[in-house]
Amino acid sequence: MKVNISLGLKAGLASGVIYGALIGFLHAGLLEACSSTQLSFINQNLIASPIRSRMISYYTSESASDVFGSDLLHFPIYWAIGALIAGVAYGVVFSAIYPKLPGFSSRTKGMWMGVIVYAVGIFLGLSGLEVTCSPSIFSILGMLGSLPISIADGYFLGMFYDSFGALSKEERAELLEQKQLQGEDDKDEGRGVRERKKEKSPRSSAKAGKLRSPNK
Repeated sequence: MKVNISLGLKAGLASGVIYGALIGFLHAGLLEACSSTQLSFINQNLIASPIRSRMISYYTSESASDVFGSDLLHFPIYWAIGALIAGVAYGVVFSAIYPKLPGFSSRTKGMWMGVIVYAVGIFLGLSGLEVTCSPSIFSILGMLGSLPISIADGYFLGMFYDSFGALSKEERAELLEQKQLQGEDDKDEGRGVRERKKEKSPRSSAKAGKLRSPNK
């Protein structure tokens, strides 16, 4: 089976937009749930450090709540952009290993791909546990919440893979049909030219004269 990288890129980009939005909202909620721990961490490790304090005061105030507010705004966006980029990469990998994934439909194969992505994310420390939180149950919930998001991303990846693939097939079929119609028109035109030449040839004229002469 030929690997269609462009199809995987388009499907990965489309599903990556949804994946990025869901991951962004998940981490925004996780940071909000861990706000008390985050504020304490900022006070102890950032505001209390003279060197770090001067660095922070260069672009924002030294208030821990201000720093956390900035984190709450920017970090989910960073996660969302990272997830979007990762979604495109997942699409390429999906198209490359498509025949080897379990399942009979693209959506099922995509969901299995989502499970693989989730497992790789945990191995790389990209599951939500990297967010400092107390009680730690919120980090665990964030990690568990990323599983259905990864599976949903796989489902949409398979759906878009089929949609863009069907569109590509339709375009190829229309192009082939146009070529066939053009070929038939060329054949008809060529047949008409040959018939006109045949009618104008001397041999055809002689045969026509014999047919017009009376029988003796």
